[in-house]
Amino acid sequence: MRALRASLSQAEIERSSERIEENVMMLSEWQSAHTIHVFIGSLPGEVRTDRLIRHCLERNCRVMVPIVDQSTNGMRSVWLRSLDELVPTSWGGREPTTTEAADESAIDVVIVPGVAFDRTGHRLGMGGGYYDRFLSHIHAPRIAVAHATQVIDHVPVETPDESVDIIVTPDETIVCPRSTRFSH
Repeated sequence: MRALRASLSQAEIERSSERIEENVMMLSEWQSAHTIHVFIGSLPGEVRTDRLIRHCLERNCRVMVPIVDQSTNGMRSVWLRSLDELVPTSWGGREPTTTEAADESAIDVVIVPGVAFDRTGHRLGMGGGYYDRFLSHIHAPRIAVAHATQVIDHVPVETPDESVDIIVTPDETIVCPRSTRFSH
């Protein structure tokens, strides 16, 4: 699945990401959110999230982004005030230069990355468990963004794996069965 995602051309990624962004912005969860937690899409084939971040900042939403913390083998959230704060990391992603800790209890919506998803909301990540540990204590709606090829019939699930509530692709919005507590 990683190879399939990485095989997308830059033009395909941009087209797909733009349509995904449009679909996300139509969700009531997105429209009513004041504090958004969003990953910074920059790995090969990953959905790009710069437009979503820019949209949030322009409408005066607070934006939180993850930083990988090697010392704890975890992830922590920091405030992002501008896309200009982002710099390349040693692992190929981008992170902000500022490290002001963000209050994760303020999150209204989480935009979640992944390698693959199924229609029940199961998620296959990159294998480090960072998002599973993070999502385990987050109670806000979890919105996954995925290229159409990333939605498959079945994702294997293990005990600590965390699911998502909504999956947004360029072509559809999938409300997952466990997400009955949220409208769309």
